[in-house]
Amino acid sequence: MKPVKHDYSSLEKVPPANDLIYVLWTSSGICNQKCTYCHPRFHDGKAHFPPAEKVIHFLKSLLSASPTKRIYLVFSGGEPTLWKEISPFLQYCRDEKRIVVELDSNGSRHLNWWKDHLDCIDFLVLSYHWEFADKERFMDLLDLAGPRIPVHVSILALPEFFDESRQLLDEIHELAPAVSVKAKAVRQNMGPENYPYSTEQTEWLLRNGSRHPRTPIHPPPLDLSKHIVQRSPEGKSKPFNRATASLMRQNKWMGWECDAGIESFNIDVDGTVYRATCRVGGPIGNLHATVQLPTQGIICDKEDCICLDDIWISKRQPPSD
Repeated sequence: MKPVKHDYSSLEKVPPANDLIYVLWTSSGICNQKCTYCHPRFHDGKAHFPPAEKVIHFLKSLLSASPTKRIYLVFSGGEPTLWKEISPFLQYCRDEKRIVVELDSNGSRHLNWWKDHLDCIDFLVLSYHWEFADKERFMDLLDLAGPRIPVHVSILALPEFFDESRQLLDEIHELAPAVSVKAKAVRQNMGPENYPYSTEQTEWLLRNGSRHPRTPIHPPPLDLSKHIVQRSPEGKSKPFNRATASLMRQNKWMGWECDAGIESFNIDVDGTVYRATCRVGGPIGNLHATVQLPTQGIICDKEDCICLDDIWISKRQPPSD
C-alpha cells in the first residue's frame, strides 16, 4: 500500500495531553432520541448496558499496563445517562484520580438528575439534535451546569435547520456565557460524506466549527482539539485543526503508522473492544471475555479517517524507500 503524502511527516499529541489513553465507550444501543442521521444500532435498544464491573475491570487493566498514563474516558451512547449503574460508576471514576470523564449526552434528563451527578463529571459535552431537543430544558441545563463544570455544546447543523442553528449558536453565546459552543456538519448515515452544504454554509461551518474562542468560566480539563500538532520532516510544528481537516477532506493517512491501540481504544455497544473507532486491525477482545492489549501501533488501511476522535491519534509517515 502506497502511503498518502502530506506536507508534514507526523501528527503528534503535545502536553498536557501526551500522556493520555483515549477511550471512547459507546455504552449501549439505548437512547430516548432516534435521529434520522444516527445508525439504528445506537438507538434500537438491542444492545444493553454492560455490568459496571466489566467496564471497571477493563479500565483497571489499562491503568495497570500503563502506570505513567491517564485515561480520558468519553462516556457516550446511545444515551449514557439512562444507565441504571451510572451513579456508582461515575463515583469510581471520580475516586480514581487517573481517569478524566467526559460525558456525552443529549441533555434530556431532568434537572434534578443533573444536580445529583455534575460533581462526578469532569467535562460535559451536550449535543443539540433538532429533531428531538427541548430548547427550554436544554437552556435550563446550560444555566445549571455551566457555572459548575466545563460544558461544551455541539449543534448538529442539519441543512434544513441551518438558519435555526445559526440563531441557536448566537443565543448560547449570549445567554450561556459559561459554556463553549460549536456548530457541527452532519455526516450522512454516519459515513464519510457530509450532508450537502452550500459554499456559504461550508464557510460558516469553518468559522464556527471549532470551540468558540471565548474562555469559559471553567475551561475543559483537556481541550483535545488544541493538543495535537503536525510536524514537518525538518522538525517544525504547527497546530492541527481536526474539524477543518475533516470538513475539507484532508483526513487521509492510509499507509501511515498509527498509534491506535496504544493511545486509543473504542468499546462498541456490544462490548467489543477495538483499537479505534475505525476498527483498524479488527477486534482485540470483549468486555464480557478477555482483551489483548496491543504493544505497538498499526499501519492504517482506511481510505478516510472519519471520526474526529481517531484523527487525534498520533500518526507517522513511514520512511521513503
